[in-house]
Amino acid sequence: MRRSIRLVSLLLLICMILGCLASCEFPFGSEEQKDPEHVHVDYVEQTKLNKSSGRLWQEVTVRYYIDGDTTHFYVPETVSASGIFKARYLGVDTPESTGVIEEWGKAASAFTEEKLSTAKSIIIESDSAQWNFDGNGRALLWIWYQPEEGADYRNLNLELAQEGLGNASNEFDSAYASTVWAAYEQAIVEKLYVHSDNIDPDFPYEEAVAVDIKELRLNTDAYLGKNVVIEGVSSFNADSTSYIEQYDEETERYWAIQVFYGYTSTLVNLFKQGNLLRVVGTLSEFHGTLQISNIKYEIMRPKDPANSTIIEKNAAVAYTDTSIADWHSNVTIDGETYSFQEISVANSVSMSGLEVYKTYTTKNEESDNYGAITLYCRKDGKEVQIRTAVLKDKDGTVPAEYISSEGIVLAKYFEGKTINIKGIVEYYDSEAEGPGVYQIKVLNLSNITFE
Repeated sequence: MRRSIRLVSLLLLICMILGCLASCEFPFGSEEQKDPEHVHVDYVEQTKLNKSSGRLWQEVTVRYYIDGDTTHFYVPETVSASGIFKARYLGVDTPESTGVIEEWGKAASAFTEEKLSTAKSIIIESDSAQWNFDGNGRALLWIWYQPEEGADYRNLNLELAQEGLGNASNEFDSAYASTVWAAYEQAIVEKLYVHSDNIDPDFPYEEAVAVDIKELRLNTDAYLGKNVVIEGVSSFNADSTSYIEQYDEETERYWAIQVFYGYTSTLVNLFKQGNLLRVVGTLSEFHGTLQISNIKYEIMRPKDPANSTIIEKNAAVAYTDTSIADWHSNVTIDGETYSFQEISVANSVSMSGLEVYKTYTTKNEESDNYGAITLYCRKDGKEVQIRTAVLKDKDGTVPAEYISSEGIVLAKYFEGKTINIKGIVEYYDSEAEGPGVYQIKVLNLSNITFE
C-alpha cells in the first residue's frame, strides 16, 4: 500500500514538473528558486542517529572506496569473521563509476569519499536487529558520519539523495525510506546533478581516441577519464576482467592493461583467451591499478568503429619468458627508469626453476578467495611471490591427500617443490595503506608444473 501511494505521488510530481518546464528554470546546485512556493528542507539536518532504536550499529573505518553507494569497511571480527563488510547503501542508488561509467557517477563517488575520509567517526547501522545481506554478499547498511568532533552524525545515504547524487531505491519499508524519498523528490524539483540538464564534466562524452597500450601506461594522466581505443590479445579472462597485451616494436616488449568488463554474459565470449581485440572503453584507475572499463559493445553492430570487436581468434598469448634477475631489474625507456615489475603489470609471463620455501592459504570461509594460495619462491638468492586463484583439480592428476574436502588443491602439494609457472603480473595492495607488492597471479592449475 505504501509503495502504491509513493509511486502515485512520484508520478503526480513528475507531471507537475513537466508542466512547468517551459516557464521555469532552476539554477543548477542552488537553493535560490524561481518558484516562490518552494522552500528547501534540510532532511539530513533533521534526521538523527538513534543508538537505542534496536537496530544493530557499529563504529567502523574504511577499507576501500568503491563508488557512491558501495564502500568496504573494516569491522571487528565479532561482527564478521573476515573483519570486513562490503557495504551496499540502503535507500539510494547512485550512478555507476566502476565497470560501467554513468553521468554523475564520478561526482557521487567523490562526494562519498570526501565525506568519509574527513569524518571524525563513521557508524554503520543495519535496518533491523541483525546484519542483513544482498545476493552478492554485501551488507545492506545505513552509513552515518561525524563531520567534526562533537557534531551530530549525518546520514550519508540520505545526503546523497538530498544532493541529487542518486535516485531513491524501492526499499519502501526500510527505517528512513520516507525521508529519503522526500529528499529525492526535493532534489528533482531543485534539478540537482542527476536530475539536471547540465553536462557532467567528468563523463567521457567525446569520441574515443585510438592509442597504443604503451602510451597509456607511460602517459596515463593525459588519458584518464577519456574514451580510448586499443588493440591487443586477451591473455587471460577471469572474474569479469581481461588482460590485453600488445607488442611494441620500438621497445621490443609487450605492454598490457587490465580491462574490467563487468557482468554482461556476451562480454565473456568477446574477451575469451586468445582473441585479438579492438577494445573501446574509458581509461580509469581502481585502487592503484590502471584499467579500461565502461566497455562499448553491441553484439549486433560488429563493424561499428565505436564498438569493441574481435579482429582474430586463436592468437598466441605471449607468456614472456622472465628470469628472476629480470624480475628484480630496472628498465630505461625514453630516458626514464622504471622497475621491471611496475611496467609489467597485466603482462603474461612465464618463470621457471622456482623453489617453493613457504606457503600461505586464505582460510577465511567468507572470502571469495577461500583456499587461494600464496607461494613464496626463490631462485639464485632472489625471491618472487606467486599468488594462485582457488585451484581445482579438473583432470584428476593431484593425489587425494592434497585435495581438501571442498575439492580445492592444498598448499602442501607445492611445498618444497621446484615449479615452473605461467601467470599475470599484478600489484596487490592488501590493506589499501602503504606500499603493496608486485606478484605473479596464476589462474589455473595447468599453469603450474614441477621440475
